[in-house]
Amino acid sequence: MEVDSDLAAAKLKKMASHAESSGDAYTALKYYDAYVEKRPEDWNTWYHMAELYDRVRNYDEARQIYHMVFEKKPQQFKMALYNEARMQKMLGKYPDARANFVKFQNIYKKEDQYKALKPLIEAEIAGCDSAATFIDKALNVDIQRLPNTINQGHIEFSPVELEEGKLLYGSFPESDFGYYHVDSLAPTRKFFLAEQVDDTWVPLGEAEGELNSSDYNTGNGALSPDGNRLYFSKCQKNWKGQMICDLWVAEKAKDRWVNAKSLGEHINDGHSNSMPAVGIETKRNKEVIYFVSDRPGGRGGQDIWYTIYNDKKDEYKAPKNAGSKLNTAGNEVTPYFNLFDHKLYFSSDGYAGLGGLDVFSTRGDQRKWTTPVNVGYPINSSADDLYYTVSKDNDSGFFVSNRKGGNQLMHETCCDDIYRYDFLDYIHLALEGMIVEIDEETYLEGSADQVAFNFDLADRTLKDAQVVLLVKDQGEYVPVENTLSSKRGTYFLNLESDQNYRLMVSKEGYFNNHVDFSTLGITHSDTLVQHIGLSKLNPEAIVIKNIYYEFDKSDLTAEALKTIDNSLLGVLEENPTLKVEIGSHTDSRGEDEYNRTLSQKRAESVVNYLILSGIDPSRLVARGYGEAQPIAPNQNDDGSDNPDGRARNRRTEFRIIGEVPGLQIIGDPDDEE
Repeated sequence: MEVDSDLAAAKLKKMASHAESSGDAYTALKYYDAYVEKRPEDWNTWYHMAELYDRVRNYDEARQIYHMVFEKKPQQFKMALYNEARMQKMLGKYPDARANFVKFQNIYKKEDQYKALKPLIEAEIAGCDSAATFIDKALNVDIQRLPNTINQGHIEFSPVELEEGKLLYGSFPESDFGYYHVDSLAPTRKFFLAEQVDDTWVPLGEAEGELNSSDYNTGNGALSPDGNRLYFSKCQKNWKGQMICDLWVAEKAKDRWVNAKSLGEHINDGHSNSMPAVGIETKRNKEVIYFVSDRPGGRGGQDIWYTIYNDKKDEYKAPKNAGSKLNTAGNEVTPYFNLFDHKLYFSSDGYAGLGGLDVFSTRGDQRKWTTPVNVGYPINSSADDLYYTVSKDNDSGFFVSNRKGGNQLMHETCCDDIYRYDFLDYIHLALEGMIVEIDEETYLEGSADQVAFNFDLADRTLKDAQVVLLVKDQGEYVPVENTLSSKRGTYFLNLESDQNYRLMVSKEGYFNNHVDFSTLGITHSDTLVQHIGLSKLNPEAIVIKNIYYEFDKSDLTAEALKTIDNSLLGVLEENPTLKVEIGSHTDSRGEDEYNRTLSQKRAESVVNYLILSGIDPSRLVARGYGEAQPIAPNQNDDGSDNPDGRARNRRTEFRIIGEVPGLQIIGDPDDEE
């Protein structure tokens, strides 16, 4: 469009402001351009123009104006230096960006706002420092932009593969709508379908059913685990001109989506709630809906929140923030939960990245997450990279980017396109095995994961045992997947390469058990095998072998301490709900009262050692029985001494006497901050 340059400066500025308030940033910029020709010393307007170019992702124009404003008015516009550095980073000029971030850090340290901005500055500098490494260690991945019949001049977003070869995505396809930016959301964004025909993707038109509306922007689809429901966003401007999104869900009816309804007022609370992703919680296998919101209680910018779906009541629990392990002072957006390996992917500008929004991955659920990891170059670029999804084969998928090379209507990085990626050297790893019943002696010896399974175990396999996979992150194990053993006692779990794992198994009426293993150094696809045994909880006292004391004393020998470490301590750590009695017994030599006192002290020695080793005192009871409960004769029938019988009677046992409520094999992340 052409701007009448004969208009007065005030008129030009008023028209620019009007265009901007209506969501038309490009028209606004043209009027502002004409205005500053007449008022070149209006540095506030220059800075505002830089912010507008920044919003429409014209990085070079924004960089130039930020630079000019800072050069002219460095004290008034200190933030211009920070923003210039951001634009340099978005353009891939990492050394220049780093220098300006450090310069800004030095001149901004005394400002009141520095504390809030500090983590973002540090992340930006770290991203500049690591950019060369990311590029040098480029992923072996093939990336293909979908054709122009899908990626048109404006924005395409939120690709989700409904089934193999069928894609649901959001788009703003009108090619004659000349002015648009990422925040304007003119009410014509809708769901569209495409299918793969041979090696290309063919558009099928708008999605049928109740998803699209002429009054709302719709998009951001996410399938329920069974594929029968679709969560999505509906967005509309409020009376302040702000775009507010609500979360909705629709049901599948053949090729249509029907019965669309809001998730309710406690989810859609008047703040913007969008970009749903659907996962499964590790503990109870309930459906968890992750979403992006600017509601109060966040960590800064946009955060990822979650709600748990109660399928029996068709209700959603009150939303909770996904926590500081995931959310930063920046923006976290476009989450995607991969049910195959229970990994959450999301985009953020609050971690060290290559520029703008980068894709990161983490494992866990609700508020328990491993440290997020940048998925790497060239999935991530210096531009914005988001909406990362994973196909069912786990070695391919889709993402969205405004990187150079797309079909851009306004400028080379204005708008988002959909890309497909295929990893060329993906390693498929899995773990399988059987859960079987074993005797308590094998269990107490700590070899329940080393039982020889080369014999028929058909009558010893355990069904419906809870099998939980945890991954080690910064010294802690984080639960990432939960399943039940089958009728045949088998289980199957997906793994990743280069990880340290723990497998925890439990079943009502049995002692818990676990095994640690690793996929470090595995270079080829493989299925690992790990059988594991569970022993029945025994209400009777269980003798712990090789617990010895100094003669006529209560002190534990070094060998006894080692035995406790390898047996009883492990059992108590493995079964955190059990309360046990430690009982000590003597043979019949000596007086009854003396033997009772000695055995009580010996039982207390074991209890004290367990407490020092980290066992909660409320779970332990020491009881000395003296010579009152022999399990073998102290004398032979002829009255002579029976040393073997006496040796058996001099024993230490443990007996299950109850449970401590509130302790579980896996803590409930919903109960922790």
